Amino acid sequence: MKRAVTFLFVGALALASVPVFAQAQSPQAQPSQPSSAQQGYPKEAFVKNISLFKILVHPLGYKILYWKSDMTIGAMYVPLTWFRGGVTATASITYGNTPDRPYVSISWVDGKFDHLAINAQSDMMGPTWGQLDPTLNLTAQFNIQEPARDF
Repeated sequence: MKRAVTFLFVGALALASVPVFAQAQSPQAQPSQPSSAQQGYPKEAFVKNISLFKILVHPLGYKILYWKSDMTIGAMYVPLTWFRGGVTATASITYGNTPDRPYVSISWVDGKFDHLAINAQSDMMGPTWGQLDPTLNLTAQFNIQEPARDF
């Protein structure tokens, strides 16, 4: 018993003294890495996720109805021209069958609008999809550069 206590004491002492012998690295020994600002990364990025009530399709784009923070319904127009350009497009749409859909994610980088992503339900016959009258002249509503910030 006395031998076991001595062994535990010596083991604990050995483990406690390990950090004393650890060698600190000097700042010169670490490779210098440029900061994110030097690499051209944005200083500030912000993403806002907004629950959607309905997505309405029109030949010029999508009118999305969303829940505002005061629980009223807001409207936002997303022109089809935003979806052109592949990976550099201003907007994208994905389809899925998850309970959190539909929602939209809007990204701002360095205070400027960057990207809008619509995450919609796959079932276009479901209650979250609708269609606007294609004869309506909504050119002015779809002629925007960025979404409004009235969430």
